[in-house]
Amino acid sequence: MVNEGDSILLDASSTVYYFALNLQEHNHLRVVTNGIDVARLLAENASNTVILIGGVFSQDSSSVTGLLSEQIISELRIQKAFISCSGFSIQRGLTEVRLEEAQLKRKAIESAQQVIALVDSNKFGLEDLTSFALPDKITHLFTDSGINNEWKTRMKKLHIPFTICGA
Repeated sequence: MVNEGDSILLDASSTVYYFALNLQEHNHLRVVTNGIDVARLLAENASNTVILIGGVFSQDSSSVTGLLSEQIISELRIQKAFISCSGFSIQRGLTEVRLEEAQLKRKAIESAQQVIALVDSNKFGLEDLTSFALPDKITHLFTDSGINNEWKTRMKKLHIPFTICGA
C-alpha cells in the first residue's frame, strides 16, 4: 500500500512502528510522524523526507502531541495515514486512551486521502476513553490472524475492506 514517493502519516504507536520496519527499503517517501522512534527509523534512508511534527514530548510513548502538532498536520495534505488504536467497536469506531493522541489522530484523518487502520485483533470489541474515527472513515483495515469469525462478518456488513496478516 506504500509506493515510492508517497506522502504518508504514521502515528507513534508500537503497532505502526512495526509496520514502519517494513518501509525501510522504500525510497523517496515523505513521512509525517509524531513518533520519535518511527522518525529515527525511516530517516536512516537518506532518500526519504521525514517530518517530525512539533509539540509536547511524552517520554512514556516517545511521541509528540499538542496544539502545535495539530496545526502542522492541518496544513498538510497526506495521501495515506496509517493509524492504530487502543480499541475498536462498531458504535464508536477507533478509540484511544490518551486524549491528546486521539485529537492528533483526528487531525491526521482530516488531512488524509486514505485512512489505513492497523488494529490488533485483541482490540476488537474494546472501547477506550475517546473515539477519533467512526468506521466509515476507514479506507482499509489490517489486523492479525487472531480476529474471530464474528468480527469478520461485522466488517463485511460495514463494507470495511480488511486484510488479515500472517504471523
